[in-house]
Amino acid sequence: MLHKKRFTMLWVGLLIMAIALTACAKAAPAEPTDLIVKGVSGNEALLDRLWVRGCVPGANGNDWTDAKRTLTGLDLVFVLVDYQNGSDAPDCENGRVGSSAFTVHLTYDNVMVPITWVGPDGKPATAPEGLESVTEANGATALFTNAEVTPETQARADQLNAAAFCEFTDWKPNVTKDVGDCFTGGYNPIKGTIIVDDRSMPWKVYDGAGALFDENGYPIDIPNYLPHEGPFEP
Repeated sequence: MLHKKRFTMLWVGLLIMAIALTACAKAAPAEPTDLIVKGVSGNEALLDRLWVRGCVPGANGNDWTDAKRTLTGLDLVFVLVDYQNGSDAPDCENGRVGSSAFTVHLTYDNVMVPITWVGPDGKPATAPEGLESVTEANGATALFTNAEVTPETQARADQLNAAAFCEFTDWKPNVTKDVGDCFTGGYNPIKGTIIVDDRSMPWKVYDGAGALFDENGYPIDIPNYLPHEGPFEP
């Protein structure tokens, strides 16, 4: 009789524990599926769909680059199309020579990072109009899941080979190479900072440049020019 009583008490105890564990499991917060950050208005800002930076000065031998990105859930895809045309004015129609695509999985870190606005020379500069009081950016973590570069002309492939771009010397036209290690520098994931000017549509997004970092690895230099604008329908 005593053995049966102990067994019943044990069973009841296990049942209570199971109920408690189930309740805790139900109460656990769900993983976020969208990137929602703090806008300069003080409201929450959902970042999704297409964001366009436009025809901006290029790098690595390119005169101009058409830059845009699309955010689906927490996955952000950057697409850059390069042009070499010798034009002094923005020209992303003539002289296309190559493209690149990068995919990162984003996590909002729920931190605000003190920042410094900088100009094209990387030195401290005035904030964009109306953002003079903005001194912090949203902190996020980006995990690179894909990084590819494609030269689309023989001349561009030759340039990349001559520079041993990303340590490759066998670039060929219209052949895509995985350059993930090159662009992360071996650090993956990496930290990022985002300021969202959501005061009027289209919104403007300013990203950390990544030349200066705080003690936690967040970039603190925010360019005051050429933000991405959106969101637009892809």
